[in-house]
Amino acid sequence: MLQRTEGAGPSREHYDAIVVGVGGMGSAAAYELARRGRDVLALERFDIPHAKGSSHGYSRIVSRSFYESQAILALYDRACAGWESIEEAWGSRIFHRQGSLTTGPPGTEVISTATSTADRFDVPHELLDPSEANDRFPGYRIPADHEVLYQPTDGFVVPRDGVRACVDLAHRHGAEIHARMAVEGWTPTPDGVTVRTEAGDVSGDALVVTAGAWTPSILPVTRSILEAERQVLGRFRPQDPDRFGPGAFPVSAITTDEGQYSAFPNHGTPGVKIARVHHRRETVDPDELGTAITDADESILRWFGDRFLAGGTGPTMRLDTCLYTNTPDGRFVLDSHPDHPQVCFATGFSGHGYKFCPVVGKILADLVGNGDTEHRIEPFRMSRF
Repeated sequence: MLQRTEGAGPSREHYDAIVVGVGGMGSAAAYELARRGRDVLALERFDIPHAKGSSHGYSRIVSRSFYESQAILALYDRACAGWESIEEAWGSRIFHRQGSLTTGPPGTEVISTATSTADRFDVPHELLDPSEANDRFPGYRIPADHEVLYQPTDGFVVPRDGVRACVDLAHRHGAEIHARMAVEGWTPTPDGVTVRTEAGDVSGDALVVTAGAWTPSILPVTRSILEAERQVLGRFRPQDPDRFGPGAFPVSAITTDEGQYSAFPNHGTPGVKIARVHHRRETVDPDELGTAITDADESILRWFGDRFLAGGTGPTMRLDTCLYTNTPDGRFVLDSHPDHPQVCFATGFSGHGYKFCPVVGKILADLVGNGDTEHRIEPFRMSRF
């Protein structure tokens, strides 16, 4: 057996499954595999959790507003149930069901999709007048010409806690997880894979790649379909904080003349969070993203707050960057490698993936176990491109 100093590298020569990337998807996959009794090694090139990718911070929206596909909504419901199971096992809250608002001028794509989806799939919802929405949720100032859909069972999850929970639970079930250990490459073998790390080679029956924007460096087969995009998030102190807590201020998807924005309650760190979807549509190399945020980035966010939040946008509390990993159709990829079925991967979540972590973890564990899953993943396979 391979013997190394404690913490210096993998403690064994061989594992049932090796997970590369321990963000939201990778931590969920490591937990699910370990829960099923697999010997799991999970490797992360940065810290756990870290703020360089897509699985950090204090809120990610959980809303059906963007989906009308039955396949996606089936995963959505399984994901919500999965978060509740993780919360129960971990012993602390991650998923906050505080409701969501979807608004926009009549005929706006997002509001039309949200309304038709709610009707078609019998999702709890209310159609509100803008004045009624502003009275009920006084942190918002929704224009009089908007349509408003309220969905009380939506909300937000805390990504940093989701990663922490899945890593803690994976550890409880015997998984071996290493941060600050980059994967340098892998090679298929007759019995699985050999993975090259900076601490040496290690083998596994299966390889699971959940490396976010770094997936193309691990799986070159995905290079033609993935593109990393820089995103900026801001938090601003409101004039009346009581209007912006989780119980009073639902998350939102608001279509404006300047694009689609989302707002999140004051939770976890000071200030109301504001984000514009596809912030400036900047394609980046994930290794060169950096943390530099300009006045123009901040102005994009303040524009929304000054028009759609009660009291406008107050002093800046925090500005952060994160990454979207986009596919050409904005739909994510769940699949096995076309030439090496012992390798499976989840990628390309295009800015709306974190909510799906629990069910994606289960799907990846299924693919490791038998190469198939009971979940309908045909719409998410790479062969569609």
